[in-house]
Amino acid sequence: WFKDEASSGTKAFFGVRGNTAPKSDVLSYANDSSIFLWVRYNGTRILGSFTHSRDSDWHHYVFRVNQNGSNIEVRGYLDGVLKLFTYDALTMSDYENTGNLLIGARNYDDSSPDIYFEGKQDEFAIFDSALSDGGVSTGQTAGGDIATIYNSGALGDLSSLSPVGWWRMGDNDGGTGTTITDQGSGGNDGTLTNGPIFSTDVP
Repeated sequence: WFKDEASSGTKAFFGVRGNTAPKSDVLSYANDSSIFLWVRYNGTRILGSFTHSRDSDWHHYVFRVNQNGSNIEVRGYLDGVLKLFTYDALTMSDYENTGNLLIGARNYDDSSPDIYFEGKQDEFAIFDSALSDGGVSTGQTAGGDIATIYNSGALGDLSSLSPVGWWRMGDNDGGTGTTITDQGSGGNDGTLTNGPIFSTDVP
């Protein structure tokens, strides 16, 4: 879930870029009119976008990447609707990056983060298999796992979908401190940097 409060400019939801070989990336960011999804495996990039203008509302966003035969498919869902579907001939096993994925910024394997998110994020999760969507086409309301997560809201329990990473942004940490405990199976606790604060403004 996100609430984009930037007045202008490009801001990252999450991301990591590899500028050293084999140059692999995964990231997503927004500007004033669009949301962008970007993956690059061993130097070959898939870039897609869909229209979304900044507003004062909370939105639910899913970025799905999966291997389908010789292609990698990238799908973007906003508020339970499939907004983007694109693909290219890539192989997931070619992905390799020594940088850390950051939430709310774009990180690099060889330099400092940039395009910090301005706003709020909640219930950030990562799964090690593609969430089902009921086989919908672009513009249709998703079914399956995507619908389950969206319809359960920000207080929904994701444990039945076995996330490898699930950061509730303070809900289980008492809304204090600088650690966001990973409620997924990966045990990768997050560390708050640059002074973000907890908020009672939630989806």
